[in-house]
Amino acid sequence: NSRNMLIKLMLIRFVITVVLFSSLYWSRPDEGYLFISSRADEVTFAARRLRKVSPFANITFIADRWTLKDAASQKFLFDLMLASEDIMEDISMHDSMGFRLQKLRGMTKSPYKRTIYMDSDTYICHSIDDLFHILDNVDMAMTWGGRRNHTGASAGVLAYSSTPSSMAVWAAWENIYRLIMHTNRREQPAFQRALAHVTNTIGLRVRKLPQTYNCRNIRKCEPTTILKDGTLDTCKVLHAHSFHVEDEPKIEAMQIAHYDEKCAVYGGTHRLVFFFQPELYRQKNIRSSSIFVKALTALKVDNDFSICDLRTLDDDVTIRSILHRCIMQSNKYAIIAFASFPPNKVNLESLLSSDTKGYGARQYAPVFIALVKHPLQRCEETLRTNDHSELLACLSASAQIKSPSCFERLLGCKDNADVIWFCGASMECMMKLKFDLSGIIEDVKAVINQLFIAIGIDTRRLSSSAEFERVLPSHFLRLTSYLPVEHTRQERINFLVPNIQEAYERANALDYELYEYLTVRLKERQKCHRNTTLKESLDDLVSKPSTLYRMPHRGRQKKYIILPRPP
Repeated sequence: NSRNMLIKLMLIRFVITVVLFSSLYWSRPDEGYLFISSRADEVTFAARRLRKVSPFANITFIADRWTLKDAASQKFLFDLMLASEDIMEDISMHDSMGFRLQKLRGMTKSPYKRTIYMDSDTYICHSIDDLFHILDNVDMAMTWGGRRNHTGASAGVLAYSSTPSSMAVWAAWENIYRLIMHTNRREQPAFQRALAHVTNTIGLRVRKLPQTYNCRNIRKCEPTTILKDGTLDTCKVLHAHSFHVEDEPKIEAMQIAHYDEKCAVYGGTHRLVFFFQPELYRQKNIRSSSIFVKALTALKVDNDFSICDLRTLDDDVTIRSILHRCIMQSNKYAIIAFASFPPNKVNLESLLSSDTKGYGARQYAPVFIALVKHPLQRCEETLRTNDHSELLACLSASAQIKSPSCFERLLGCKDNADVIWFCGASMECMMKLKFDLSGIIEDVKAVINQLFIAIGIDTRRLSSSAEFERVLPSHFLRLTSYLPVEHTRQERINFLVPNIQEAYERANALDYELYEYLTVRLKERQKCHRNTTLKESLDDLVSKPSTLYRMPHRGRQKKYIILPRPP
């Protein structure tokens, strides 16, 4: 009996210990962590680490539907995933400022009474659950200071309660930011003003945290003396875009749909986007594509991406070196790499999987887009400026010769250059191109479907930019508004000798067939864009009476567009 009694006492003691232990580590349902971002890759990386440090934490992820789709394979990391379109119906996610406003508004949509908000580019070294207890006596808790000369309150990592004062801060932050967002994309200055306003009007209880809770641009979970406040301690939260964390497994690549998937849309998951421009590889002339390059250069600040220009390069070693340097130095959400070499020129898989300095743990998930010219455009200048007598003589003498044509032999305009460029990404396609041209277009379509997510047409720039905006919204939003205002349409070149154009079309029959296919697909995919009507009408204006009308524009530039003359 005494032995049984001892066993019962030991069991009771064990049960009490387990209950007490669980009460310390099991999260309360009204406490949790919140991520609001269009970067599914960074959020899933941060949430994975958070689960390791605080396995019972409640975690909510708020993002647009496209980003949540990107994170679908990692949904087990979150207790709740909320679509911004459902809880912020008045904010358009088709506007670059909408992606910023969703953070400000999302703070009020937390399902918890006590919330710890963390930016997507954070890495938790040690549990910060103690911040929930700090909220017993304050409305908000955050660090002061950050990168560069910033000395104010930081909104990258903060804890807050759902008190009237805290909600007033978020409302004031959004109202103030809306007044300045078209001239200043940074939301931090508006945050400082919102804090001061609420403190001076209704009162706000704020706790200043040590900077170990928000270590800006520190990439190791080790003691450091670099913190501005002089703190000598191990960082609890790292805040940067890349981390030296050798113990973390690499995140699996996000699912990437192919070119033929209907209405495919992606969020901000893809940090590396290759913008291919095939004509540069042939002509070594950057003028023809500088319009998109200039537009994206103006857009890069608003949409937080870096530019890596590889357009004039074709040497494997040089390309790899410069691309690797771009990736290592970029502290932005994305890298847009302009290139003209074929997609298989560099072993991207090998390059991006390298673990140099431990940064390989970040997921780059590269995607390919391309801008293709009309077949006539690539030889237009040469055909306009050269004497046609020699070309005509060649055409008469070699009427029976199929390849290479007189255009390639005399003018350097390579036959079916676009088909050869796309085909170059597949060894099987290249072998078939050498010996058998039958069905080669179907093989090229297969290559495009496998590698590319969007292809634009240079003669339909507005439609193409709308497609890029729709497919990769967090990278290319408002691209159309940064393009120079000019109506672009396909024009038949008026040759002095009419039969030259017919001969050129015969010599490049495969390119014309490919161009027609890509044009039809671009028109089909336009239907997926909510603002398609205007952009289609702009590109389809051909020899219609037109006039200039001022169009309201919320950006920094004044712009005009050509619209049909009203009846």
